[in-house]
Parts: sequence; structure tokens; C-alpha cells
Amino acid sequence: MRLRPCIFAFALIVFLAGCAKQAPPPGGLEDKTGPVILKHYPAAGAVNVSPRMVVELEFSEFVNRSSVESALFLSPDPVLRLKYKWSGRTLKLIYLDPLEQDRTYVVSVGSEARDLRGNPAGSTTTIAFATGDKLDEGKFHGWINGVEKPQAISIWAYLLEQDSIPDPLTDIAEYRIQAKTDGTFRLEYLKLGDYRVFAVDDRNRDGLWNPVSEMIGTAPWDVT
Repeated sequence: MRLRPCIFAFALIVFLAGCAKQAPPPGGLEDKTGPVILKHYPAAGAVNVSPRMVVELEFSEFVNRSSVESALFLSPDPVLRLKYKWSGRTLKLIYLDPLEQDRTYVVSVGSEARDLRGNPAGSTTTIAFATGDKLDEGKFHGWINGVEKPQAISIWAYLLEQDSIPDPLTDIAEYRIQAKTDGTFRLEYLKLGDYRVFAVDDRNRDGLWNPVSEMIGTAPWDVT
């Protein structure tokens, strides 16, 4: 997929190119390191995955669970057909419906996932797998300028279908990801095609734009 630099403008600019109570351990040096994913299932790049599989993410430390759930971006989005099951440092993502055949799935944990001391991950971890025999190969990347906390900005990519115009007020994007703390972002494993991309300050993390409280920007041209 070709990369064309684009500018988004509003207040920011984007260039495209149930257990025991958890608490941080007392004493010792101050922990300033954010959580990382140590292990995950399925493996990155796995193909012919069972439609009934369960995603597992094991973190390097105990995390603020609500921050992780808020930082999760799943493509395609199961909407409400997903169950979170926590056990210690491990999160299971249980799809309530079978996965589609011959489809690439992407699980991203954004940079705002935090540990119990509030330290952010700082970068986005992306895991892709497919129920078919190959992964989708589309990709583009970019960066954000002009905001104090670029990691709070979500990047939404809508696949442009014939005779359809994506509306972020009512339509959830096929692909979403959170920018890193340095403002960079990268979307991978996309279906090949044309995309309209938005940068959104999605404060309530519902995947829809609220014009009353959330800023939005879009590029002057689409990504091909």
C-alpha cells in the first residue's frame, strides 16, 4: 500500500507517511517502567486459527485492568460480543461468536495501558492472526503533532466501499489504533483498498465521535 503524507487539522496535526485486591509492592526503588506483554496466544502471524480460539495476553506485571480494557483495539470490532476474563497478570479475550472464516484479526494494546502505579506502556503492541491461510498485507504509518498527549488520540481507518461514505458519528471503523507517546502510529494487516482516516480524541473509548466533547481531524485525501 502506498504511503501519502496527509495533514489532519483541528487542535492537532497528523501526518500519514474479581479477585483479591491488587496493590503495588511496597518499598524499594520507585517503579517507573510500564507493563509489556510477555506472552500471547495465538502467536503473531499465526494462520488457520480455530474460529473458536481464545486470545490470551500475559503482562510483565499486575496492571490496572480498566486501563488495559480501554486501550484495547480489536479489528474487526466484536462490539459487545466479547468477554474479558482476568487471572492474575493474564487477560483472556473470549469471542462470544465464532470468528469469520478467511479473515485477518488484529488485537492491539495501546500505549495508555497502565500498571498499578500508573506507569503507561508507552507503545502499542499489535498481534495479528488469521482464520485463513494468509494475513492481509495493507499498512501505513504516520505521526501526530500539536497536542500535549498524542497517546490519547485514536487513529480510525475506514475501508471505502462503493457508494458508501463513512460517518464517524455512527460507524465504527474497521481498523483503530492508539498513537504512541511520541505521536507515531502504525496500522498494519489491513485489507488492500482505499481508506479514509480520522484522528479522534475518543475520550469515552466507544469508537464513535461525539462532536460536543471530542475533537476530530481528517486528511485532505484518502490513503490508497
